[in-house]
Amino acid sequence: MITGSETADAEIGALRHIDGVSRLAALQSVSTGDTFTLGLPIFHPDGDPVGTDNFKPVHIMLRDWSDYLDGRAMPLQGGLASVNDAVMICNHGTTHVDALGHVIVDGVLGGGRPATDSVGGLQSASVAALGERGVFTRAVIADVAGFLGVDHLPRRHHINFEELTATLQAQNVEVGRGDVLIIHTGSLKRFYDEGRQAYFTDYSEPGLSFEPELVDWFDRTGMSGLGTDTLANELPYCPALDAAYPLHRYLSFDLGIIFHEALWLDDAVRACARDRRWTGLYVCSPLKMRGASGSPVNPMFIR
Repeated sequence: MITGSETADAEIGALRHIDGVSRLAALQSVSTGDTFTLGLPIFHPDGDPVGTDNFKPVHIMLRDWSDYLDGRAMPLQGGLASVNDAVMICNHGTTHVDALGHVIVDGVLGGGRPATDSVGGLQSASVAALGERGVFTRAVIADVAGFLGVDHLPRRHHINFEELTATLQAQNVEVGRGDVLIIHTGSLKRFYDEGRQAYFTDYSEPGLSFEPELVDWFDRTGMSGLGTDTLANELPYCPALDAAYPLHRYLSFDLGIIFHEALWLDDAVRACARDRRWTGLYVCSPLKMRGASGSPVNPMFIR
């Protein structure tokens, strides 16, 4: 029999590792109050780093001053006028969080329900469950690009487990239960430096990929999330398995690790490098959208 608590755990996955104790511990990691927002800019003049399977964000003006000038709108009693607008944005089309129901393996959704539950909108494991819970925990930044002495890793660079743990050891930090591990690759800075055409020509991004010891480590530590400054949190193609995006299966689907993708990290990383403090409070609040497989977010990292 599936109990109510088991059903809830299936909806939130590894967020269950975040409790009152870990939240209070996360607060202790704040010493100066320096705050960094990790969301990407939207409607950037040089374009937005949106993958080819998502449309770029669209900004629609519903009412502006031209409506008043042309008589299509009239000021309210007392003279008040206003601007109103709308946005169309893919849930995986900017900085975002993946719901567990985003991933389907062998006809089964993350969270354990049949994939037919996705038809017309997720009936289970949607991002609404993550929005109800919220993410308030400690983040550990691993500056792999800095550790290797580069501004950005090559687009097909596999950050292997040895490289990741060596970075954390050099920074004198450990990842613990409930933490979100955030990996800096410099990849999205390359997008803004080189432009969209160069970035998506022969597309790939640096990142982790499947290694048994890596998956075991995530499982043992009880991390709640993984975030990177890449669009998909992992090397897109894994030669060892001849598979695309295998960590979406082995971390998100199997372990319930919540993926925080397309983070802007350069400003936070510079601050961390100056005083060698690589941990802080991480606050991320997905929208409570029933049926949705992800949500745009603008996370905060506070040191």
